[in-house]
Amino acid sequence: VRIVVGEAHEPWEFICQAVALSRASPFFEAALRPDTWREGHEGEVRLVGEDVELWWFVLQHLHAVDAGVGAARPAPPADLRDLVAVLRLCHIFLLDALTPDLTRALCDAAPAAARLAAESTEDFLVVARELLQLGRLQPLLGTWCLSGGEGMAAPLAHLLKAGGKLAEAVLGSRSAMVFLASKQFLGALAKEERLAPGGAIVCLAEVGGLEALYCCDSWEWLHDHEDLAHLLDEEALMPLLQIPAVKRELRHPRFRSPSLAQALAPFPMLFDDLLLAWLSPVRPPLALNRLHDGSLVAYDSGEGTASMSG
Repeated sequence: VRIVVGEAHEPWEFICQAVALSRASPFFEAALRPDTWREGHEGEVRLVGEDVELWWFVLQHLHAVDAGVGAARPAPPADLRDLVAVLRLCHIFLLDALTPDLTRALCDAAPAAARLAAESTEDFLVVARELLQLGRLQPLLGTWCLSGGEGMAAPLAHLLKAGGKLAEAVLGSRSAMVFLASKQFLGALAKEERLAPGGAIVCLAEVGGLEALYCCDSWEWLHDHEDLAHLLDEEALMPLLQIPAVKRELRHPRFRSPSLAQALAPFPMLFDDLLLAWLSPVRPPLALNRLHDGSLVAYDSGEGTASMSG
């Protein structure tokens, strides 16, 4: 049977085994019945306007699957856009035989997702919406966050800022929510992406996902007084100020700045607590040394004193 693919003025023709196509897809099984449709009678299926390279991969793969174990299968597309386009073809033409291999390729596509998100936010969101329509985005996000490391920070930030169903897919993935509270995500965000209006964390709060940060094990990603100012100014982020670990982190001198006086004024208890911490002398840590007889000497460099224990 002939499969004609591409534009009408420059078509490509693939000679395929009708039996292999029929076994792989109910669409081809119906289309190639000789007593039912023109395609079956003429032995030709025309797919005008379809992508030639993608169909070359699909047809090669279908024949390899039909040939059984040991048959060489073509490598799946490296570009995430092409990979999702093949998945869409499988959905439209009922090519279930390709689905397992495509699923494995997509699960390994975290680096491709990170590259695409870095190159073009718009292209990444187009791909994400297609995966969402195909019911694949949420499970893939979990896998990508587990394997992609800090490279997944930009993709997740784009999804949160896009809002709607894309942001809901992030909230629906347990692994993605754990990743949001990690240093890999929070530390990888650019300054304007952290706490500024329209940034990833504010968008997370606006879609009801701020609780993901409550289990954050480190708040060192809060850099300076500007970050504290955003916490104080953005109503959606104010619940973070109730977290004991955040309060302890904000006592660090790096947040100290006269410019915060007005922003802190509505929070007198927090203001007093931070002022006390910022203006108190910093005591250096104790230095421990073990003597030759096994006893320990603790030296306080701030007080210039030493104490001995057996």
